[in-house]
Amino acid sequence: MALNAKQLRYFLAVATEGTFTKASSTLRVAQPALSRQINLLEGELSTPLLVRHRRGVVLTEAGSALLERVRPLLISLDRIQAEITEYSAAPTGSVRIGCTPTLTAELVIVPVRTILEAYPRVAIQIREGVSHQLCRAVLSDEIDAAIVSENLAESFLAAEPLFDEQVWLFGPKNKRRRPKTESITQIGALPLIMASAPQTTRRFVDRAVARHGLKLNVIVVSDSIQATRELLVAGIGYTLAPYSALIGDVKAGLISGTPIRDFWIRRSFVRRNDRPMNRALQEFRNLLANQVTLLVQKLPELKALVK
Repeated sequence: MALNAKQLRYFLAVATEGTFTKASSTLRVAQPALSRQINLLEGELSTPLLVRHRRGVVLTEAGSALLERVRPLLISLDRIQAEITEYSAAPTGSVRIGCTPTLTAELVIVPVRTILEAYPRVAIQIREGVSHQLCRAVLSDEIDAAIVSENLAESFLAAEPLFDEQVWLFGPKNKRRRPKTESITQIGALPLIMASAPQTTRRFVDRAVARHGLKLNVIVVSDSIQATRELLVAGIGYTLAPYSALIGDVKAGLISGTPIRDFWIRRSFVRRNDRPMNRALQEFRNLLANQVTLLVQKLPELKALVK
């Protein structure tokens, strides 16, 4: 027979309480059964652990050594049991998710609805923002994870690629017909509606045109995708944006759209790599993978990367 946790817990209770009577009451175990388990433990270790006397018990030298080691061991066992039991229990707690505005409807809503229906004790928070803001929010523990268009070079951030998305040139529908694909070098003269420089697409575009010695002709700076959309529909200027951002309006005939050759943005799921995912966040992550698969099937211009 080998040592077991029950015998060690019984020994800890007797050593802590100082008497078998008090220990049996604390453990809610009959005193003869308690005594038998202590005897078995002493037999397994081949040494007395307790000296019995009329007022209770005192520890032998071996008993003192065992007591010193058994406390942290049982605490560790309790922690392991709690962590493993959580896997079989319904998720609880909170999930704080960040997402860029153009992807919230496509990627976040369905997983959130599914979690709330299946696990009513989970609380959900959703924050929209641009990628660099969301990455900082993850780093500062304001949110648990985010779906972003970039991963800042931070050692504490883990980025899981979801999909690559092509950048398109979107413009008014009543302008002259444009070629089936555009080069980044061909947009320098166009009147552009662009977000401010911290936004991911804007920074990528700025770097791309700078490599060719070009400069953008930005006539309106807009950090609102809705305002940009309204300007395009009104026939004012062009914009560069990920395919999913405005393709619905292209298909509806409200604006025009043309892909930019060899210009892709990677969408990733980022979180702190020094924080374990709780069950609720794990459920969201699994549902997000399913949602990405559905989105790629719906929009074949996307390249799936999620596993």
